[in-house]
Amino acid sequence: MRAILLLRAILLLGTASAAAALSNATLNSIAADAIWPEVATGCVLRADFLNRVVELQTSTGETRVVLSKDANPATVIPGPPQLCALKNDHDGDGKQRSVLTIATDLKYLRPWSHFLWNKLCYCKREGLDFLLFLGNVDTAHAPNPKCKSGKAGNHWIKAVAIHAALSRAGQDEVLVLDTDAIFRKESFSRHGLASCYFGVMEDAQASVAAGAEHYQVFVNAAVLLVRETPWTRALLRLWWRDRCGEKDQLILWHSLLTLWNQDSNLNYDGELLAYTSRDYKNKSSTSTYKHARRVVTFDYARQIRPAHFVKSPVRREHPIYHLAADRLLDFPDFALLPQTALPSPKRCRAEAALPSLRSNAARRKKGARGAGPASFLAHTKNRPAFDCCPAGNVDAAAPCVAVNLERSTHRKGESTPHR
Repeated sequence: MRAILLLRAILLLGTASAAAALSNATLNSIAADAIWPEVATGCVLRADFLNRVVELQTSTGETRVVLSKDANPATVIPGPPQLCALKNDHDGDGKQRSVLTIATDLKYLRPWSHFLWNKLCYCKREGLDFLLFLGNVDTAHAPNPKCKSGKAGNHWIKAVAIHAALSRAGQDEVLVLDTDAIFRKESFSRHGLASCYFGVMEDAQASVAAGAEHYQVFVNAAVLLVRETPWTRALLRLWWRDRCGEKDQLILWHSLLTLWNQDSNLNYDGELLAYTSRDYKNKSSTSTYKHARRVVTFDYARQIRPAHFVKSPVRREHPIYHLAADRLLDFPDFALLPQTALPSPKRCRAEAALPSLRSNAARRKKGARGAGPASFLAHTKNRPAFDCCPAGNVDAAAPCVAVNLERSTHRKGESTPHR
């Protein structure tokens, strides 16, 4: 491994030239051999906000209770994964815009009911479609021969779900949220913010965007803004085709580097596929996912935009570089939105500055892992202690109310901070 690191250091001495825009023909040829699994569309969601009941009906007529106060409703949906939709779109700007969340099954989803109601309420009040991807796909085999583990976990349904939302459900702009992400209470009183963040992407000529993290990771995929473009389609094909290891973020970084390598001297050739190990007993190991997250990905990415990175003052055997935290960071067709306020984009000129896209709200934590600055979204294991559709009132002007949460039955508990 030391020899590999030395070789990589030599390759990284040069700075990659700025990547030019790839042609549609080139983008369409990238990972063209990716074979997408079957996903059933036509599934309809129905939400009763007064009685707190969500049901779905598949295109074949199967019905299931997604959420209710009744005990132990059925959890299995026969057939392939389902992309279910609650249609609310009435913003009138010609864009099909939605919020997408993803779960392997109803049993997994139900402990996150407060989080799901938060998303459903926001979409209803804002006139956004809500998409729920339910199901699993066979990822036991990792097709890329460079994948050292030779297998992949079930996190790979995210790439499949986003592809289905864009290609099968005809969405133009999709806000992808993990089950443990919520809309902050303040976001319910500022209408149209979701469209504004996509406007920020438009102005930055980005097809995909994420919020900058508070810890050492290049891109956290818990919150993604995705626009339907040829570049996005190429990224998703790579992300699915080269699946490798337990977690999907490693190959998201690999896919970004692979695309940027197309038109630069990045000298990236799938090296991240060797870093799937999550055995951290040897703290000095340089062959783990953690080392790829903290060091390797940053070493490659900073060749594309050196000015976006700041060297850590802490002396280490392998120097660490941090992302600049005070401004939008533009990469080819990709953007990282800062943890600070953003100026309004062209499509939202009447708006005041936008709050940061996301924060990591965590009770009982101080400092950088605490509640964080005002933000549009929070990524947190703590359930929202407010309700913005009280007593079934989904009017956009309805005030949010505080709620008393019953003790959590989730295995990680309601007070566990997300890290």
